[in-house]
Amino acid sequence: MDNNKNHSLIILAIMLMFLILLVSYVTMLQPAYKKLGDKKDQVVQLQKTTELLTKALSNKKEKGKLPEQEIQATLPLWDNTEQMIVSLKEIGLSTQTKLSSVSFSVSETNQLNTLIGTKEPMYPSVKELKTQLVIQGSYEQIRSWLVEVQKLPRLVIVDNIRYSMAISGSISAEISITAFFDPSYAFMLENPILPKAAE
Repeated sequence: MDNNKNHSLIILAIMLMFLILLVSYVTMLQPAYKKLGDKKDQVVQLQKTTELLTKALSNKKEKGKLPEQEIQATLPLWDNTEQMIVSLKEIGLSTQTKLSSVSFSVSETNQLNTLIGTKEPMYPSVKELKTQLVIQGSYEQIRSWLVEVQKLPRLVIVDNIRYSMAISGSISAEISITAFFDPSYAFMLENPILPKAAE
């Protein structure tokens, strides 16, 4: 009887030690698995960057040089608020809307990850130029203005629109847009376009 009791205690002790070892093993490995997942995400990001660079290099080999003007028009090296104002005024003339106010703020980070749907920051060197403006015109004119803004060569996202109507019937729209810029790729360009003060 005592033998069976001792045998049961030994089996129970072995199972308890196995359980303790299993819990400590899982506890120690969980951070390692998380780090491994983070590394996998970094590898995927590096692969995407490598693919983009490979395409750019093959384009350079085929055509002799990168399409620098188009790249810099899409993603300038600095906030380029001057060109943004010129573009907004041109769109206002073409759509017969009136730009009554505009303000800019620069953010050193970006929210591209929320657009893509990831938690991790995407393209950390890309910065945002937040633009708040008020335009006036008819509903159709404002709608045309929004369409034209999204056709700009520069990468621009319309974040928010709020319409209001005066007693006279004129419509105003408060619009928030985000444009992007990235100073980090200047070293790759043969003819970087920089603000006059920086040249």
